[in-house]
Amino acid sequence: MAPLADYATVGTWLADYARHWGDNDPGVRRNLGILQEFCDRVGKNPDEIVAECLRTTEAGARIRPKARRRYVASIDEFEANHPLGRRAGNAVRSFLIHNGVAVSASVPGS
Repeated sequence: MAPLADYATVGTWLADYARHWGDNDPGVRRNLGILQEFCDRVGKNPDEIVAECLRTTEAGARIRPKARRRYVASIDEFEANHPLGRRAGNAVRSFLIHNGVAVSASVPGS
């Protein structure tokens, strides 16, 4: 896989992140590492993940529900097994949300 900064979807995420939190937020490096771990776990690069979750129509991008559900489940599993727990899952969710894929965390017991 190429360096994360080479992927268009990561550029979108980082630009949005910088507008909100500023360029010097130390969480950026941590979140990039988390995204890299998630990509390695699912065997896909960031652009492939977003492309699987979205389809282009005449009206614009639309979410592919099956792919989104699959990634929500993968994020939940990743989060459950990661030392940073929910923080790790939220980093991946943030990446997806900033690329047009609406996701939320699962609520235990629901």
